[in-house]
Amino acid sequence: MLREYSGEPDIQHTPSFARRLAAHLPKELTPATVNRMETGAAKFDIGRVMAYEQALGCVPGELLDVFVYLFRLEAAPGAQISWVDHGDGWFYDLLYRICHNEPVSSLDWLQFSMAARLPARGKIFDSARFAEGVFGRLIEDFRSSFERDERLLREALINLSPHSIPYIAERVDEDPLALFNVVESLGFVQDRQAWAPLLRLCAKLDDGVQGQTLLETVRRWIPRDPGSFDDIRQTAPSLIPYCEHIIENPTEAYTAREEAIAFLSAGRVAISPRLRKYMQDNRSEIRQLLVEPAAATKTEIIRAVHSYVGKHLTSHGPHGRHGATGVPAGLSGMLTDAVFSKYRVQRLGFALALGPLQIASGLAHGAGLALLKDISNEDYGTQRAVLRLMTKIDHPATHPYFSRFAHTKILDEGVRLTAAWALGTGSGPHDEMCLRALLPGAAVTTRRVIVLAAERRNFPKLLTELATDRSSVVSVEAAKGLRRLPKPATPRPHAT
Repeated sequence: MLREYSGEPDIQHTPSFARRLAAHLPKELTPATVNRMETGAAKFDIGRVMAYEQALGCVPGELLDVFVYLFRLEAAPGAQISWVDHGDGWFYDLLYRICHNEPVSSLDWLQFSMAARLPARGKIFDSARFAEGVFGRLIEDFRSSFERDERLLREALINLSPHSIPYIAERVDEDPLALFNVVESLGFVQDRQAWAPLLRLCAKLDDGVQGQTLLETVRRWIPRDPGSFDDIRQTAPSLIPYCEHIIENPTEAYTAREEAIAFLSAGRVAISPRLRKYMQDNRSEIRQLLVEPAAATKTEIIRAVHSYVGKHLTSHGPHGRHGATGVPAGLSGMLTDAVFSKYRVQRLGFALALGPLQIASGLAHGAGLALLKDISNEDYGTQRAVLRLMTKIDHPATHPYFSRFAHTKILDEGVRLTAAWALGTGSGPHDEMCLRALLPGAAVTTRRVIVLAAERRNFPKLLTELATDRSSVVSVEAAKGLRRLPKPATPRPHAT
């Protein structure tokens, strides 16, 4: 689909595109190999993905982000996490920049993590002081990153295991709100050393923001380690009661509640009579957590998005091969996966795959219009899923819809939270006011997400107000965020 909607014949035509790719690869690929790669029949690795980015004119890391995320979900057939090494000179030059606090991009970190896996280079982490400096810098960069950069840095932490494991556990413990996504990396580490810090985090889990990633991460261990649930019962006996508690508490982060249901299901846990009664009495709410719409069918919702996308593409382009207008084949299935897949991370992965497409602007408008016009407040689970889809598409055309949606009548706390997160990615001139509009009556978890959004968008006035919040958790996190904001430039004195 990327090549079909490029608008350039030499990209759409496979033989000429293979020649274009050759300029960025050590060995030329045949057109047949290119076709096999694109259908999952031949291997894709990091080097080939980066060559695709250059040949297609993508932003560096745009396709790589999708590639590594889907690879970790085991949803990228033929994928391999390997690349062409640039040699010791390049590696130690990058290491120098890291150690001297010079600018290092998320893509640099990913390449560093791949290169450091060679045994001779891995010895650099034998020095505890040196390792502390490298991982302290990496995790601090993670703290200030968002979306794509965050996911690439997560991959770097995975690649640098087992050296990264103790630093992940320590730093997450210190700042769970800013670093809650760091925990995800431990779920992909194929090393038993990662299990002990996960259990320690589980043993004292009482935070829904951290719970959403921790529960999903721990759930990853269950299929590959038959004794994992016995470990949980012995080391973190409070985890299962915690899951039951947050499922019954609508003010908790909906993502944590959704992951709690998935976690208990994965472990085949016998739930308490109290929780069973709650789920029976609140069947419609549980359906929303599982993204099962009630006011409209899944087909009707996807059809509405599809229709808006088609109208936008017909009017504004881009057009497909030979000037074809309309929506590409297979888009309905991709949208269905991105909105209604069973698990949260699956939905996010499929949504990410839509972001680099040339039709992303049309997707942004289609999802935004459906959100405002077609999805009932009764289907708040679907509202949340569509907002997350738009966030992962990561196109500027989504931003006005986030701003408009924040001023609609939002009835569900989870929708309010998701809208706050989305505004953290936005660029609207009045988004500080939009975030304020979400505050009245907002639960503590939502106010914490508003703190994150205000810090990411550099809204010091809003953070100053939140630093006096009635919740000590919110006020402390807002004060920390305020201190981390870049200091305004001091004006130079005029010469006299």
